Amino acid sequence: MTRPPRRQPSRDALGPRNRLTSITLLLCLVGVAPACSSIADERCEAMCACTECTETDHSACRVNLAAEEDTAAAYGCSETYERYTSCELTKARCRDNRFFLDGIDCSEEAQKLTTCRSRSLTE
Repeated sequence: MTRPPRRQPSRDALGPRNRLTSITLLLCLVGVAPACSSIADERCEAMCACTECTETDHSACRVNLAAEEDTAAAYGCSETYERYTSCELTKARCRDNRFFLDGIDCSEEAQKLTTCRSRSLTE
């Protein structure tokens, strides 16, 4: 006895939530959705854990840091940017609801990022 062929669900049968998930996944795969940036997410989580962000603050943080990451990529400085942000995540401190780096922490990485951006402007 053979089984009848399985019917594929129609697009409408997926429902709006599954469609949204599919769209988000697609955007993540092509790298255009700011919420998919793991570095931005990690930095925002750390900052918001310290400063008690609202959901709106957290969303704005992710958008801003994703734009910062995109800017570094546009200048060809993604690796340098990643080293700086990794340093920031490792060395930043939380005190009195402030997320900050001490003056010398990550200064070398920050300088390399500035140099990378400046160099790409002259090329």
